[in-house]
Amino acid sequence: MAFDKDIVFIQRLKFSFFDFDDSDEVADLALKSCKSVPQNPVVRASLRTLLKFQYNWTRRYLEQYTGCIALCWNGVKGRRKIFAEAAKRAGLKTVFFEISPLPGRATIDRVGVNFESSLPRVSDFYLDWQKQNQECHHHWKQVRDKIVSRADIINRNVQQIDSEERLLQGPYLFVPLQVQTDAQIRCFGGLIKSITQLVQVVNDYAKCLPPGWTIRIKEHPSSSIPYRLRELITNTDRVIVDNKTDTVRLIRGSSGVVTINSSVGIEALFFEKPILVLGQAFYGFEGVANIVNYLEEVADVFSNPARKMTFDPTAVSAFLNYLCCDYYPEISIGNDNSVSIDAAWLAEFKKNI
Repeated sequence: MAFDKDIVFIQRLKFSFFDFDDSDEVADLALKSCKSVPQNPVVRASLRTLLKFQYNWTRRYLEQYTGCIALCWNGVKGRRKIFAEAAKRAGLKTVFFEISPLPGRATIDRVGVNFESSLPRVSDFYLDWQKQNQECHHHWKQVRDKIVSRADIINRNVQQIDSEERLLQGPYLFVPLQVQTDAQIRCFGGLIKSITQLVQVVNDYAKCLPPGWTIRIKEHPSSSIPYRLRELITNTDRVIVDNKTDTVRLIRGSSGVVTINSSVGIEALFFEKPILVLGQAFYGFEGVANIVNYLEEVADVFSNPARKMTFDPTAVSAFLNYLCCDYYPEISIGNDNSVSIDAAWLAEFKKNI
């Protein structure tokens, strides 16, 4: 990615057996965030030891570059978490990169990505920003027109059929499932610790929905792990598995979206749908999303979703405009697959590091 020409790349993390005072702490953080945490205690302990040794080496390596900036992709999972923690604890400034939930954009943040990002979690910040940036008042609507469903489908159960006829069955809440091994669930799942638990909660509380209302669940297109929904869903009159309808069509036809912290939550805001957030999400704050402190509160929300799932249109508009006009830079991809970042945005970002 075209960020700077003077970059030293670390191709792989090496090992050092000489610990820091915080080596065990960082190893535990990294282990928790790994894509797959071994269930076998011996294998899990071995992986933890490996991560600790990699932290030891990375911390010592980065301490040679005091005054430089550490660039890190994601910084949440496993060895990337090791690098991010080593950089921070070695005293380096950091910049984190990640795919943006918006088309044609990237995430570049000095603090972290997703829930760990620098984005403020109060509506007043975005409302104040909007007052000072009236020229961006409707920019989010232009971005909305570019949002399409994920095309790279690994899960053979999933299709993306764009047909309104599939949605002619009364009001429903849409529950998009995330990949089961997503570190965003393990690290920032909040009330929900697994996709299995999410499906069970939705299945149990669907009985509280008003007459005629249903839940529509869709598996994640990129998951290669079976969801076992036939085993988990017993309330089949109220909970419908819809793996065929286009995801954007499901959002647009819904009366609201229920999610842990999926990027579909952001897409729902673009289509002016209320969202119920059960985990920790950067968009999970008052005015923009509906939050519950206990799972039992889901029953109350489901009992009258039309009234209890709400949002402040002005706050949502300001939040989305900030994301589109200020936070997520536009990127372009060259014929050689190189990625270039909007030059004006990048110059301003570098000036503020």
